[in-house]
Order: sequence, then structure tokens, then C-alpha cells
Amino acid sequence: MAISDACPMPKEPTNGRVDVMKEGTVILFISLSLLMAPKISLAGKANAQAKEFEVKYDKGPYEKAMTADRYREELFKTEKEQKALKDIYFDRARELYEAALHEDEKIIYGHTSLGFLYLWASMDPYLSKRKRLREQARYRFIKAISVRKSHYEAYYYLAVLDTLEENWDSALNNLREYIRSERDDSYYHLLLGYIYASTRAEMAKRAQVEFQLAKEKATDPISVQWAIMQLRQPQKLKGIPPMKLPTLSSICSNRISPR
Repeated sequence: MAISDACPMPKEPTNGRVDVMKEGTVILFISLSLLMAPKISLAGKANAQAKEFEVKYDKGPYEKAMTADRYREELFKTEKEQKALKDIYFDRARELYEAALHEDEKIIYGHTSLGFLYLWASMDPYLSKRKRLREQARYRFIKAISVRKSHYEAYYYLAVLDTLEENWDSALNNLREYIRSERDDSYYHLLLGYIYASTRAEMAKRAQVEFQLAKEKATDPISVQWAIMQLRQPQKLKGIPPMKLPTLSSICSNRISPR
């Protein structure tokens, strides 16, 4: 008995059914393409802007940290509507900072920068939600201090975290540690003024003094504008003050003589 006799082949569908099936397949393919196209184009765009730098310099731990900085810069410049692109930049920066620290865990700049990335991401409502960002940020800042106790910049970021969590006493203590470095900069005065203005009404005058000092010492227009806004409308605090970026002077422990 032939195979065709034992298992009769199904009849071919009529021409009308063939046309409907083909049309349905085309519509499904186009629909899937439209859903996937934005993500594909965003991924290509994300890699293009820092690709040359990454290929050229992504060799050792320090170079990885510098490359991560480039992705972080692109993240900051990305519009809020481009959520998928922001996620790509964040993930790539995090991966590179972690890779740098995996090769050399004593790179203070790597710990501080990764902590800063987590801290910033915890305040960005347009990034995909990630768990325990502030907890991870705090861990990185404490880790940087454990590598070099006099790494005062980490104390500043700990003060920012404490401010976000309204832990005012701890914030003030960390700011006192930061000022021990003699970095009497605008960021210190902006944050201190914000803490004073957020706690008790009788501290309002002290807050105004700090905002005035911040205005005088600020070197970037955003900090100047923020200080002026607080001097004009001291009762209308909107979000924490502008944050400083991690400085390259703290790139690693063995490149800076201990104090």
C-alpha cells in the first residue's frame, strides 16, 4: 500500500482562503516589524555615538571607566521620550563601570561613578524601574571610602542620599566630612542651604546665607540659576539642588598619595 493511500494528503484550500491567509501573514509581519523597529533603531543609535571611543579605548580598567563616562553623558542628554534609549545607555555605563571594578576593585573613581549613576537613576522617572538603586549607590560610596578614607567626595554623595531620605542629621555629618577637604564649592553650599530650608523655619536665614555663597562660588549656569531661584522664592523648594559630577582626580587609589 502506498503512503499516500494510508495517509491521504489534505486538500488544497480554495483560492479565496489562500488569499486570506497570505494577507493575514503580511499584516502580522508588518505589525511585528513596527513594534520591533523602534527598539532596533534605538539600539543602533545607542552604540553609534560612543562606538568609536569604546573600540579605541576600551582596554584596561581605567579606559573602561572613561568609556562608561561617555555613555553616562549620552544618558544625561537623552530626551525623556526616548525611554528605551535611556535604558540602553544606563545599562552599558553600568556594565563598563562594573567591568572596570572587576579588574581592579581599588579604582575609587569607578566606585564613586557607579554610585553616582545609581543615585542619578533613582531620581529619573523616565528610566525603567530598578530595585534598590539608592542602596546600591550607598554601598559604592562607602566602598570608595573604605579604599581611601580621605576620599571626601563620597561623603558629599552620602549627604545627598541622606537628604533624599530626609535623614537630616546624617546629611549634615557627611557634609562636615566633605568640607574637611577644603572644597568650599557651590555644591556644598547649595545642599547645606537646602537642608536648612527643609528642616525648621528658624533656619531660613541660614539657608539664605548658604544660597548666596553658592551663587558667588558657582561656576556652572545651572547652579547659579538654582541659587538665584532659592534667593527669590525661599519657600518653594523643588527637588534637590544640582549635583556635582565625580572628579577625575579620584580615578584610583594608587595614583593619589594618601593624606
